[in-house]
Amino acid sequence: MTKLADLALSQPQVCYAAFTFGLKHRWTYFLRTLPDIEDPLAPLERAIADALTPSITGHNYCTQAECELQALPVRMEWEAWD
Repeated sequence: MTKLADLALSQPQVCYAAFTFGLKHRWTYFLRTLPDIEDPLAPLERAIADALTPSITGHNYCTQAECELQALPVRMEWEAWD
């Protein structure tokens, strides 16, 4: 996750696409199919919130609302802004 966050500093769109179309789907699958996997994935969620999201958005810190907005599917992000 930290390597993806480092790359996001120069290529934020590429990293966002890699995250949303690749990695995020794999972790969502794990959450749906493996019981009690939330706790082991907590450090990963924290890394996404603390490193990846700020790197993609260009902010030093992202609020909880920004993290929740980025967690939405792309088709729903625009609806959330309305």
